[in-house]
Amino acid sequence: MGEAFKAVAKSPLGLLDLPWIFVGVRTKNGYRQSFAHRLLKPRSRSGSDVNGRGETTFRRPSPVYHFRETPGVKLGFKWVQQLFYSRMIRHPAFHERIHERKSNIGRDLPDPAAEKVEDTPENWTRKVKAFALEHEADMVGITEVREEWVYEGFDVKLPWIIMEGVVQDYDKIATAPDHTTNMEVLDQYNRAHRANFDLAQWIREQGYQAERYRGFLGTTMTMIPPAIEAGLGILGKHGSMINSKHGPSFRLGYVMTDMPLIADMPDDSPVDDFCMSCQVCTRECPTGAISDEKQWVRGEKKWYVDIDKCLPFFNDTFGCNVCIAVCPFSRPGAAEPLLLKLARRRARKLGETTPAE
Repeated sequence: MGEAFKAVAKSPLGLLDLPWIFVGVRTKNGYRQSFAHRLLKPRSRSGSDVNGRGETTFRRPSPVYHFRETPGVKLGFKWVQQLFYSRMIRHPAFHERIHERKSNIGRDLPDPAAEKVEDTPENWTRKVKAFALEHEADMVGITEVREEWVYEGFDVKLPWIIMEGVVQDYDKIATAPDHTTNMEVLDQYNRAHRANFDLAQWIREQGYQAERYRGFLGTTMTMIPPAIEAGLGILGKHGSMINSKHGPSFRLGYVMTDMPLIADMPDDSPVDDFCMSCQVCTRECPTGAISDEKQWVRGEKKWYVDIDKCLPFFNDTFGCNVCIAVCPFSRPGAAEPLLLKLARRRARKLGETTPAE
């Protein structure tokens, strides 16, 4: 243990980096969670229980890893997340980025203009997408809000959700779980927050209501389901979306509004065909959290990552991202040719031809 204390003495986090007490360790028998994580995690229910793994009937999602108190809901991993942020905020690599994120999500939007600008849903949809892409978003999609995406304890009144995506730098993500990767994640979340704020502000200037994603200060719904419905990608085996151009290496944000819009169509690319046979993220996950088989989750059979295995290592490394780094779709320029190859294979099975053939 003497060597561990010497290492801690050199760490910017001091005792918060003490192996096995605050940070888990890898052993010959696999990853061992830290004592602090085991002490702070809920006793009565696992994270997968809260998430609804194994449930074959529909229910709304429950908050699991949220900083903010949720009305009428006992948060599952609040104190585990407190430990995560207490370590992150003290690390010089993350300190400024965390404060920038707090500043971004804490900014107040102006009140909507007194008079609404009238236009058609077609024109507003075109204008919204053009504005988003000109103000830091790399992708944008629109869909109607569904109750099944809204966390238990919250109520959403606005009918439309505009999903924005910002792409990460592959060279920085490829170093996962090194800190370089997770600094890039925070940089992109900050870009997403700025994009969300600018779009919400512009919508309000047109006289319409608009609310944006505010991270741990005000997350009202899960983001991946509406992003899938809005055409930004398909759920991958690693639990992240895979976009047909950028793969899984991007971050999401959203703006909800009552501006009249038109919904996009979901993507129908054959990502799922690839994930069914690919073993890369399953094999490379440091904690064995990624399953080879889809599982029932709140009435839907889909890919599921075991939060109880994933979260401790996620906390230790300030975000992990190994599964994103190793995904074959993450390599720059890889997603489109991979999907074209899969589309041709699917077409041949169905006895069809593709335009490229």
